[in-house]
Amino acid sequence: HLNYLLDSVKEKDMLKIASEAHYIKGAAKNMGLKNIAAAAEKIEKCARVNLSGDYNVLCSHLEAAYNSFRDNFNNKI
Repeated sequence: HLNYLLDSVKEKDMLKIASEAHYIKGAAKNMGLKNIAAAAEKIEKCARVNLSGDYNVLCSHLEAAYNSFRDNFNNKI
């Protein structure tokens, strides 16, 4: 879903951005991944009110949170 979100940002499709961010937020919350959920929530809120924020920056924060989780997870396996 992260890739779908990034594609939606490229397309500037606010509905898709909000939808994908919402999906990521929910999945992250269910897994207890607070940093990822918080980053996705910021994106979702901006897209829902159609703010012209810098979604590339917001997505980079989300990607960083995801990459940090992934790296930590892989190091524990």
